[in-house]
Formats: sequence, C-alpha cells, structure tokens
Amino acid sequence: GWKTFFEEPIMLIAVVLLGRNLEQWAKLKSASDMTGLLSILPSKARLLVSSDIEDGGSVVEVSCNDLSVGDRIIVLPGDRIPADGIVRAGRSTVDESSLTGEPLPITKLPGAEVSGGSINLNGTLTVEVRRPGGETVMGDIIRMVDDAQGKEAPVQRLADKVAGNFTYGVMALSAATFMFWNLFGAQIIPPTIYQGSSVSLALQLSCTVLVIACPCALGLATPIAVL
Repeated sequence: GWKTFFEEPIMLIAVVLLGRNLEQWAKLKSASDMTGLLSILPSKARLLVSSDIEDGGSVVEVSCNDLSVGDRIIVLPGDRIPADGIVRAGRSTVDESSLTGEPLPITKLPGAEVSGGSINLNGTLTVEVRRPGGETVMGDIIRMVDDAQGKEAPVQRLADKVAGNFTYGVMALSAATFMFWNLFGAQIIPPTIYQGSSVSLALQLSCTVLVIACPCALGLATPIAVL
C-alpha cells in the first residue's frame, strides 16, 4: 500500500496551535498585569469641603470616581494619592517607584506635581486635582499598553510580509521537488531501495520540503518576542 503522511500535517497543526496559545497567554498575562496596576489607585479620597481646613472646613470621604478637576483633597501620611494634581499646602516626601521605578522618595512642596498611585510618606498634603480617575498617568500607561497590544509592531509586520512571500516560495519548491522526483526518481534511486512507486517517493520528499521549510517559526516567534 501507499505510505501515509499523517505525521506531517498533525505536527504542523500542533505547532501552529501551540504558538497561538502561547501568544494569547502572553496577552492575557500582560492584561492581568495592567489590571493590577489600575488597582494601585485607591477607591476613596478625602475631599476638602472648604478652601481652608484650619478655618472650620470639613473633610468628607468620597469615591475617587466622583472627583472633579479643581477639587482639593487631603492626603495623609501612608496614603496613596488618589489622583494627579498639584500640591497646594503641606510638605512631604512621596514614593513614586510604582510609576517611575525611582527607589528614592521625592520631596514635594507647594506647587509640585504629584501622580495618582504614588505613596505619601511622612507629611499631610493638600492636593488640587488636575487629572482624576482614568485620566491619571497610571490610566495613560494602561491605555498605551492596550493600544500596543492591539497594533502590530513594525518588526511583526515585516516578519508577516516576509513569511507570506516565503510561503509561496516554499510551495513552489515543494511542487518542483515532487515533479523532479516523480520524473527522475526511478533513474536516480532504484525502486529496490525505496520499495515503492516514484509517485510515493516524490510525495514523501515534497512533504518533507514543505515541513522543513515552513515559516511557522518566523510567523509565531516574532509576536511572542514583541509581547
């Protein structure tokens, strides 16, 4: 009977599916990490009702989603700053390592900018909100990562283009291999060696060329490396 060639297509399908699963896993892990960054922002903020808390003003706890531009909030030592803003009163040092990677605390005086998600360390600050909620620097980082995941990197587009053109060349080479060995295989290799017809030998060799020269690695490795 004719030799079967089930191993080659099964291997190709398995490699492609494995690569796609790895790519999706990398995207999901990256999205999960970004969600973790968003959870750094506190859910509550201390809203200063009057302009001067020392003159009888009061502080009420509100949701960070209810903050508006121009609101003034009180940030106590140890609190995470709930929104981007400008220090209007107080002096403190702020840990911004979650945003910038800078390990040393930064001194904040009136007029200095602070970012949501950073930690107020040792002083009470009165901050005027400039960018609340999803408009913070943290929100911008998450949006940029999401946009980067949705778009193909230039190197990925180049790899896809090369792989697409390379595929036609591989198919043509495989067809040429089949034609050559079908016509001249019996003359080059005696039938007693491969124990079959020239068509069987040509089909086996053409499938071998197709499997070995398949640009699967180029098409799958590039997006995973980008992620």
